[in-house]
Amino acid sequence: MNAAEHDPSQPHLLSVVHAVPTTTAELGGMARMIPALCSALAGAAVSVRFVTLNLDAAFEPNILPRDPRVGVNCVDGWASKPLRMMFSRSLRPTLVRELQETNLLHSHGVWQPVNHDMAVAAKRTGRPHILSPHGMLQGGALRYKQLKKKLAWWIYQAKDLKEVRAFHAASPAEAQALRELGLDQPIAVIPVGVDLPPAQPRPYGTRRALFLSRVNPTKGPLILLRAWHRAKSVSRNWRLTIAGNDENDHLQEVRKLAEQLGLEVDFPGLVADDAKWSLYRSADLFVLPTLTENFGIVIAEALASGVPVVTTKGAPWPEIVQHRCGWWTEVDEDAFATALQAALETPAETLAEMGARGQALVQDRFSWPRVAEKMKGFYQWILHGGPAPEWVQT
Repeated sequence: MNAAEHDPSQPHLLSVVHAVPTTTAELGGMARMIPALCSALAGAAVSVRFVTLNLDAAFEPNILPRDPRVGVNCVDGWASKPLRMMFSRSLRPTLVRELQETNLLHSHGVWQPVNHDMAVAAKRTGRPHILSPHGMLQGGALRYKQLKKKLAWWIYQAKDLKEVRAFHAASPAEAQALRELGLDQPIAVIPVGVDLPPAQPRPYGTRRALFLSRVNPTKGPLILLRAWHRAKSVSRNWRLTIAGNDENDHLQEVRKLAEQLGLEVDFPGLVADDAKWSLYRSADLFVLPTLTENFGIVIAEALASGVPVVTTKGAPWPEIVQHRCGWWTEVDEDAFATALQAALETPAETLAEMGARGQALVQDRFSWPRVAEKMKGFYQWILHGGPAPEWVQT
């Protein structure tokens, strides 16, 4: 598209650059959510540019927006795997060029040097900067790799956050975490959208419980294994699957504990998108003893697949209790183990009824068109003012 098509001086046009360090599958739900949001915004008549890093062959390819109306720009970059830091010499000038033809910047994530490049590009062009932290500023995430984050905070991150025009939080809990950091800018509380899975019959046979997430200490796979072992009087009638990409060799520790406890667990590793829904549909129960989530997209995906959920209050999902589609426990190993045992003892017919209620919940509240309309309204308010939408905290 040419500059005239993006002219930010024309208020009836709405154009946005979405910038994210990477959308390789290793990143988990965030890598899928951001391209999907861009496609949904394009469907809501927003002109969208999507900018991300094209990392080297050691990483999976980027997941990109499916809608051809989204302009895609993959900028060359590189990463240090030991430090888990990403860099690019050309991201900052690329974003400056992109922003000269658009209304605003919506960036994703914090801590990375390239996140700082995004903030600098917004400042240089004078474009409003909206930031989605994706849970990276909440308690559990802040405690993970503290030294690296303290260094980034001192060098650039604290200043960059103060210059953000507004934030997007996926839940009230994430919005509260931003306020506790002393950030007083407007916050739009808009949930993550969910792709609705294709309809297919649920297979019969062995009852299965599924953990699908990054295999990371904050997701609680070790808690899950200990709780599974404590429920051995009923768990022996079930099969447990722990799926997801390994982070920092944590999977080795998980496998070791499973062996020590004498548990038979399936470890399929990173699951491709085209196989993900079949894995959900093969499960009778979804289990995630997470310590912290800003949203928990895998929970929404499981519910969308008609699978009841056992998770903790580290995930902001009171709807699980309100709509009677699972168990929502304190962030405590004993509480999770008690809930897990209750779930494993629940008759299959009751689990199916819970799953149906969860599926209806997701279809009603978390469809991508509904999320895109809220985000579009947020952008319009940032650009043109007027009364704040009801989902924006000012």
